Amino acid sequence: MSASDRKRPEDDENDNLTSPGDVRDWRDTDDDFDDESDREYEQQRAREIEEEKRQEAVALKNAKALIRTPDFLARVLDICKGLGVTGEQIALLVLFLAAVSKTLLRPASVMLRGSPSSGKSSVMNAVVELFDPEIVMERAGMSGKALFHGEGSLAGKIIVLTEYHAGKDSRHLIRLAQTEGVLTDETTVMEGRWRSTSITERRGRPVVMTTTSESRIAADDLSRFQIVWADESAEQSLRVMRSRASAPPDPVDAFELQVWRKATSLLVAEKGDFQRPPKWLRALPSSMPLDRVGIRRDFDRFLTFLQAIALCRGCGRRDGAIDIEFADYAVAYQIFEPLFATPRRATTEQDLELTRMVARLNQKQNAPVTVNELAEALGWKPALVYKVVQSALAQNLVAYEGGTRERNVKRLVASDPDGGSFLPHPRSILEAYPQLGGSVTFTNP
Repeated sequence: MSASDRKRPEDDENDNLTSPGDVRDWRDTDDDFDDESDREYEQQRAREIEEEKRQEAVALKNAKALIRTPDFLARVLDICKGLGVTGEQIALLVLFLAAVSKTLLRPASVMLRGSPSSGKSSVMNAVVELFDPEIVMERAGMSGKALFHGEGSLAGKIIVLTEYHAGKDSRHLIRLAQTEGVLTDETTVMEGRWRSTSITERRGRPVVMTTTSESRIAADDLSRFQIVWADESAEQSLRVMRSRASAPPDPVDAFELQVWRKATSLLVAEKGDFQRPPKWLRALPSSMPLDRVGIRRDFDRFLTFLQAIALCRGCGRRDGAIDIEFADYAVAYQIFEPLFATPRRATTEQDLELTRMVARLNQKQNAPVTVNELAEALGWKPALVYKVVQSALAQNLVAYEGGTRERNVKRLVASDPDGGSFLPHPRSILEAYPQLGGSVTFTNP
C-alpha cells in the first residue's frame, strides 16, 4: 500500500464534517420554511382583519337602524333584561339617559341608593355594558388626587364608582369636576437646592354613576346627583324570585353588545342642538311648584334628561339641529314625574328627606313607621328626627296614624294634600297650546 492510500486518523473526523455548501443549503431550507409560515400568518391575519371590518360595517348598519326605532328606550329595557336585570325600569332608564347626556353642556349624574344586596350594582353594570368601554372609567375606589393625573379630558367620560363610599377620598374632586369642569393642582417640585411649582390641569364635566347603601347623603351630593332608589317593594321581590325560578332569558352575545355600543356612540349632541326651545317649554316653569326646595336644581336636571331623550329620538334621523319636541316631554313625564314628585310645601332639605323616607318605608313595610325606624333608616339621631317630624307635621307633609297603639307608640304615614306633582300633565299643555295639534304620539318605554 502506498503512502497516498494509507488512511490517517484525522480523515475519519473530516468525513463527519459538513461542507460550507451543505450548511448553506440547510439554512436556505429553514428560511424557506420561515417565509412560508410568515405568509400563512399574514394571510390568516388579513382574513381576520377583513372579517373584523365586515362585522364593524354590519354592526354600524344595525346600530343606525336601532336608534331609528320609535321604541328605542323600550329596547333598552329589553336588552337589560337579557343582561340579568328584572324590573327596575325607572332606575335603568334614568341611568341610561344620564350616560347619554355625556356630550351635553351639563351632563347628569346618578346615585342609585338602596339596602345592601338590593341589586343596585347589577342594575348599574347592565347599563354600563351598553356603552363603549373606551369612555367608561370603572373604579372600585379612587385616591384623593387620582382625577388630576389621568390622561385626557373628562368630557364625554362616564365615571363608574362601584360604591360611593369607596371613593370618599376623591369626593371633593368629583364634585368640582361635576360642577366646574376644571381641576387644577399646584405641587412643589424640588431639584437639588432649587424649588419650583408644577401645575396640573384636567378639564371636562363627566357623567358620574355610583351606588350607595349609606343612610345619610351629604347635601353637596344631593345637589349634584339624581338620587334613584332601588325598588325594594314586595312586588319587585316577587318578580325577582319568579325570574330566578324560571328558565333564564337568552344571553346577550358579543355581537349584540357591539351593536348597542355602536348605537350609543351615535347619540351625540352637536353644535346648534337645543338652540330653539319651543314656546310651551319656556312657559313650563309657571306651572311648576316654584316654592319647593331645590326647584331650580331639579328643573335644570330635568332639562338635561329631556335633552337626552331628544337625542335618543333625533340622532337616528338627524337632518339638522335637534330640538326638544312635545313627544319628548310626554316620554319624560312618564319616567321623571314619579321620581321628582314630592310634597310641594317642604321648607328645608331635611323636611323633604324625612317625608320621602316616611313614604318609602310606608311602601316597603306596608305599614306606618316609627321615629326609631326613621332614625335608623336616615342615619340621624332620634332627637333630630323628632325635631324634623314636628316641622313636617306642621306643614301637613306627614301625619300620625289614626287610633291608639300599645304603649302609646305614635307611627307616621306620608300625606300629600297638594298632590305632590312636579311636572304639569302633558294633557294640560296640549289644552293650553292648541297649535300642538290636540294629541301626541309617543312610545311609553
